[in-house]
Amino acid sequence: MTLSAWRPWTARLEPAALGLVCLLPWLLIWGRGAAGAALAGVAILFLARAARARDWAWLTTPWVVVALLLWVYMMLAGLAAPDAKAALSRAAPWLRFIV
Repeated sequence: MTLSAWRPWTARLEPAALGLVCLLPWLLIWGRGAAGAALAGVAILFLARAARARDWAWLTTPWVVVALLLWVYMMLAGLAAPDAKAALSRAAPWLRFIV
C-alpha cells in the first residue's frame, strides 16, 4: 500500500485546491469559463474540507456575513425582476466568490 493511501482523503483536498489556484492565471488567459470552473472547483473543495472538519467558524466572520446578506438580497431582488430567470442566473454564481 502506498503512502498516499494512508493519508485521509481530506489531506488531498488542499494540494488539489492549490493546484487549481496556481493554474488560475493561465486559465484566465485561455478563457473566463475555464477560470470560473477552476474557481468553482476550489470553492467546492473548500466546502468539502470544512464539512469534513466540521469547521464552520469562517461563516461568522463579519465580511462573510455581510457578503452573504448582499447575495441573499440579490437573489430576492432577482425574484422581483421582470425576467426573474435571467436575474437569478446572474445573481446565483456570485456565491462562489463569497466561499
